Amino acid sequence: MPCQILVDCLYEILEFLEEDKVTLHSCLLVNRLWCEISVRILWRDVLSFKYYASFQSEASSQILRTLISCLPNESKELLQKNKIPLSTQISKYPLFNYVSFCKYLSIHEIDLMIQHNLENQQTIINSNYAKYLLLQEILKMFMKQIPSLKELKFSRVNIINITFTHFPGTVDCLKDLTVLNCSSDLHNEFFNQLSKICCKIQSLNIEFKGFVSNGLKDLIFSQNGLKYLTLIQSYDSTDWTEIIPSFTKHSKTLIELKIFGGENYVPLSFINTFKNLKVLVLNTRENSFEEFDKLHYDTFSRLEILKFQYYYPKSRILIKFLENYGKNIKELHIGNSYDNSLTLAINKFCPNLKSLRTEFIEDEILGTDNL
Repeated sequence: MPCQILVDCLYEILEFLEEDKVTLHSCLLVNRLWCEISVRILWRDVLSFKYYASFQSEASSQILRTLISCLPNESKELLQKNKIPLSTQISKYPLFNYVSFCKYLSIHEIDLMIQHNLENQQTIINSNYAKYLLLQEILKMFMKQIPSLKELKFSRVNIINITFTHFPGTVDCLKDLTVLNCSSDLHNEFFNQLSKICCKIQSLNIEFKGFVSNGLKDLIFSQNGLKYLTLIQSYDSTDWTEIIPSFTKHSKTLIELKIFGGENYVPLSFINTFKNLKVLVLNTRENSFEEFDKLHYDTFSRLEILKFQYYYPKSRILIKFLENYGKNIKELHIGNSYDNSLTLAINKFCPNLKSLRTEFIEDEILGTDNL
């Protein structure tokens, strides 16, 4: 048996390869010890491996085959009974309980893998039912075997309605969830059940599509200590201002706010609620900044990162803003800046600026020498 100190050191070293999936995957072949450690790290977010692999389609198929091989016997029997073919290799029990290592789960990614796999199997008559059944059994396995999931991604796109929050083991699996990426149009039952299970979500990413489920409001309000919030408004989305009051509970804990409004008007006055913001990213239409001068400047006393992706407030308003709170800003991103007065204001009011991204006309470049 290897020395525990050696195991711990090797674990620390291989941790640095977590983002380098291809190299980490090669460590599986060194020896059994390296394999046992590497496989745990690799399977934390195994669904992202296909984006690193040279052959994405083959990587997806291999991941799905491994997931199916981990299914309990009753699930495999159910699939076979419904004429969903399983290879002889899948019928064997896997070397590791891979699913138990997972910390990040994207239901959409699993759904895509299943769909791609079934499209290549022409023997399946009812592919929609087969997709539903296979996704259901895999989600059952995830909920039962993952001891503590950290991040969940769930969007309604092309996914059949499966209320997996009722599956055995869901409470233990999701009670420590800290990151949730979801669409606003998921069924109420999902949000209602999640509100009862977990209250530790720190990072919430919402893409507004079609409508806003009432259960989403309850989920937001039920959380304790929300720190990071991203709001994305799709082209087909409806007005989401009705959900804004749900964020007021987190006025003291929220430190990062990102708003991507696309082509839609986005109200900004609600930003006044958050008094401890350190990061503010705004990607909205120009008319959304009509409310920017209504923001209370004391809201931004801790602001360190400010980004306007394309449009930004009128120069006089932004200059006044920088005059009051530019001294704390370390990173500034302004879309297309052709205003010399704004260039001079950045130079004057942002002494601690470390990173600036913008566009200047040639005559203005000289004004940035001291930035």
